[in-house]
Amino acid sequence: MALLQLLPSARHKDRKLCAIKLFNRKKVMEKDMMQYLESEIRIISRIHHPAFPEIYEILYEPEWIMVVMEYLCNGNVIELIQENVFFTYDEKIAIVKRIAEGLEYLHKRGIAHRDIKSENIVFDGNFNPKIIDFGLCKENPNNLETYCGTMNYMAPEVIKTCNYNGKKADIWSFAITAHVIMTSQMPINYMSEAKFVHDVKKGKMTLKNYCIGEMRTLIDDCLMQDPAKRPSAFQVVLKLSQMLNINKEDAIASEKVVLPKLLSEKKFIARCKTKKFGAMLNKNFNIPHVMKLTPNVNFRRVSSF
Repeated sequence: MALLQLLPSARHKDRKLCAIKLFNRKKVMEKDMMQYLESEIRIISRIHHPAFPEIYEILYEPEWIMVVMEYLCNGNVIELIQENVFFTYDEKIAIVKRIAEGLEYLHKRGIAHRDIKSENIVFDGNFNPKIIDFGLCKENPNNLETYCGTMNYMAPEVIKTCNYNGKKADIWSFAITAHVIMTSQMPINYMSEAKFVHDVKKGKMTLKNYCIGEMRTLIDDCLMQDPAKRPSAFQVVLKLSQMLNINKEDAIASEKVVLPKLLSEKKFIARCKTKKFGAMLNKNFNIPHVMKLTPNVNFRRVSSF
């Protein structure tokens, strides 16, 4: 990937930092992944919601396909946990709610994400969470059989490779991610994929819910073994909204000034530093080349990562 600055133009009024996701056409074809890339690009072109990064441009060149998107400078959930970034309980609920709103948005449009996990929840400069990585997204996800996702986040029915509903599988993955956000711990933690798959198929999967109160109940509901018994994304959003309102009322009743802050008001310095991802940048690619390839988009080089 590359970090560039999108300069003011007729299409883009503001000077913005942006990230460019690069796809080498030859390598995509060699790996027989073009259908997945086309699906990802088609889906991200349809998405316009605060729970997802903004897409500025999709550029098609002879050797490269480039997605110019919002730069998310504050890392993912796991990185923030490792850096001991502190969120209040209500801020955590607000983060989880925004993720659920993103899922509701996708599900209403007949799309399942299929890879919701802590690493795919990334924060912008104001610590607003964004769902990323649409490579496994599936339209019309009602009768799926594909074994896909990330170990410890995959719903049991996905692992068993029986017909499954992608939306209900998303709810399971969402619950695992929400648990990590709320407690900084995984409710499922297998080191061996073989052991994980074995226990799931035998109905012996070890799962520990460390959440408290209504959040514990919500997580339990989302982790029901029977997908039909899990709530919809809409029901999850409704429940989280009720939880935030209850917390506000409790704070007012006790005369404590602990109302949830807007995430944009957090007093943290955004980590807009170049990350050490140079090895990820294809050695045959360089930023001046991108700028030369895209004369209709006004860039200024910042760095590569």
